[in-house]
Amino acid sequence: MVSGFVNFLINYFLEAPILFSIFTVLLGFIFSYSFFPLFIRLCYSNNLISKPNERSSHKENTPNLGGVAIAVGLLLVILIFGVGMFYLDDYKLLTSMCVSILILLVVGIRDDVVGVSPKIKLLIEIVTVTIFTLITDVKIESFYGIFGVYELPNILSYLFTVFVFVVIINSYNLIDGIDGLAGTIAVVILFFLLCSFVESSYYFGILFCSATIGSLLAFLRFNLFSKIYKVFMGDVGSLFIGFVLASMAVLSLSVETQHENSLTQNPVFIMALFVVPFIDVLRVVFLRLMSRVSLFTADKNHLHHKLIDYGFSHIMATFILVVYNLFIVAVAYILDDFSLHLQLLITVLTAIFLLVIMFKFFNRKM
Repeated sequence: MVSGFVNFLINYFLEAPILFSIFTVLLGFIFSYSFFPLFIRLCYSNNLISKPNERSSHKENTPNLGGVAIAVGLLLVILIFGVGMFYLDDYKLLTSMCVSILILLVVGIRDDVVGVSPKIKLLIEIVTVTIFTLITDVKIESFYGIFGVYELPNILSYLFTVFVFVVIINSYNLIDGIDGLAGTIAVVILFFLLCSFVESSYYFGILFCSATIGSLLAFLRFNLFSKIYKVFMGDVGSLFIGFVLASMAVLSLSVETQHENSLTQNPVFIMALFVVPFIDVLRVVFLRLMSRVSLFTADKNHLHHKLIDYGFSHIMATFILVVYNLFIVAVAYILDDFSLHLQLLITVLTAIFLLVIMFKFFNRKM
């Protein structure tokens, strides 16, 4: 009876991608939301908590494995709809996505509980992503004319795709330092990618984007607005969500079902979506190189840390960076009719200039 109802839903939603996306967001939210209180109690009873230290921005012991509950919502929705919705090639992609997510979940749990060497974690990410791209053939095949480069040789295409995945996963991981930031930025990115997938009726992308958005909204409810059941995403969340963001972004650039005028077929627009994690990691790497310290050294030089130092609350700091993200996305959108090189140049310069002006203004207000 249950399978018959699911088949009815699948057949109905195959003709209504917008309704399917809304329903999947709600389902992901309900599953994760229902699981969070139980999971948080389990974390407290097993002492799986993050204790304040010199690098943390919180002052109370807080469960830091919230990514597990996010994954529960996502994977349950995938389990319900993935079985009857896709053909053979999609099954391979679906299975590879889920296995990769589970691997990163295990690594993230171990890192949050007992710690994992940054180099070991990076190696596992590279191996996982490499196997994923080789099995699924999901890769970036073109530079779209940036620097005069169009189609990439096959080997270079795989190597560049792995590089992009690793950069997105780790840059996203680095912005998970204050309440709400990583979760809200992910929702913003996934929303724009979801709109593109809905436009092209690419149900695989719709399913993953919608289910992840719903689960993240449930997380933000507890992360931002709950005192009793407050929870952090942790590395277990940022690693697998970073992977989902990377895979959806690469799919949006490569899937044949996309409309030719789709904004997510524009690599500059994709880069604009990731402006906060990208510009944050570039800034931190530059500062560490200038200070001649290891790139794997933990510090409090991230954008969100600076905003906290300026006296902003976590919610206000998150709001500022999300508005900044949306502004740069709007700039890339407005410049869509420009040549790709000019669009890239103006978007990058605007992102840097606005950030410098913004932080100088905040510094004077201190």
